[in-house]
Amino acid sequence: MVAEMISAGIKTNVTKEIEEAGRKKVEELILAQEMTNKLIFENALHIDDLWIVIDEKNVILRGMTAFHATVERAETILESEYSGYKVVSEIRCVQDNRFSKA
Repeated sequence: MVAEMISAGIKTNVTKEIEEAGRKKVEELILAQEMTNKLIFENALHIDDLWIVIDEKNVILRGMTAFHATVERAETILESEYSGYKVVSEIRCVQDNRFSKA
């Protein structure tokens, strides 16, 4: 009986617009994962805590790395592989001094 109530509630409240928005979001998440795999696994870029967010035709990169060149390389790779998307980097460049002898 509870399952029937839940099913009826979903059928009543989920419109075509909501369903389309959900489908679009899933497609964006899949594309973001594809981009992440390309940077981390295919190109072996070292970006800690990489998070890619796609908003319409904007690709926002977030994470941390030690080198500005890594950020530039990530931007170049995505811009060349995914034309039509604007890549915006919010990746922070930080130095890890935990192992230095100061």
